[in-house]
Amino acid sequence: AFILSVTIVVVAIPEGLPLAVTISLAYSTKKMYKDQCFIRVLAACETMGNATNICSDKTGTLTENRMTVVEGVFGDVMYNQEEFLKFELHEAVQNIIVEQCSINRTAYLIYVDSNGKQLDRPNIIGNKTEGALLLMIKSWGFNYETIFKSIFNDETDRVFSFNSVKKRSTAIIHRRDGTIRLYCKGASEIIMKDCNSYLDTRGKVLPLTASKKEEYYQHILNMADNALRTLVLAHKDYKNSSELPSDWQANPPDYYDLCFDCIVGIIDPLR
Repeated sequence: AFILSVTIVVVAIPEGLPLAVTISLAYSTKKMYKDQCFIRVLAACETMGNATNICSDKTGTLTENRMTVVEGVFGDVMYNQEEFLKFELHEAVQNIIVEQCSINRTAYLIYVDSNGKQLDRPNIIGNKTEGALLLMIKSWGFNYETIFKSIFNDETDRVFSFNSVKKRSTAIIHRRDGTIRLYCKGASEIIMKDCNSYLDTRGKVLPLTASKKEEYYQHILNMADNALRTLVLAHKDYKNSSELPSDWQANPPDYYDLCFDCIVGIIDPLR
């Protein structure tokens, strides 16, 4: 029976079959290498050939992870990618957005490499989305470090890093006139739900009606349809520190009565 089994195997498998399979897989590996797919094990070609769905991380894998703000709604006006390059904001609106981007962050920019050579584009250390906001206000002519040092007080103010449950990051600062300002940014739809007012073109705070909120939601959807990552920035003012909740340092009041400031549309180019 053993000799019969060996005979069947010898007859059934031609001598050239293993070589043909190896050559075929090597050819497939070469073709996949041209598509920038590096194969370490030849058998993986056959496995990948049978794949019907591939689950992959997007940011930094399919994209360059170089976030850039290219359009948005600022001061109740929508600016597309062409208009964004040359638009001008009212000073009151711009100051609020610039302060938010400068203070409510953990990211920072590096302008030179390890050899001291000036970089063509600053490197973003930390959250790439926050870095895109820093690059935006830099293009407006503002230095985020200078603004941070002039406004933020380590003894009285707090920056709360991104909270994955509330989908936002927050900063609370005590201003020189005795008022308190809370800055908040995060997931567009979630932040919008917590807003009950908005800034008009001249920086005046107006009530946020249902129709106006729906208009902003539509802008968010349109940006998402154009493969843009959206972010909403908002703020809230207090007349003095007595209006803040007693536990504000542990639980910032960033989930109600916010004033909508802007929506930014951020692009991350494909590799």
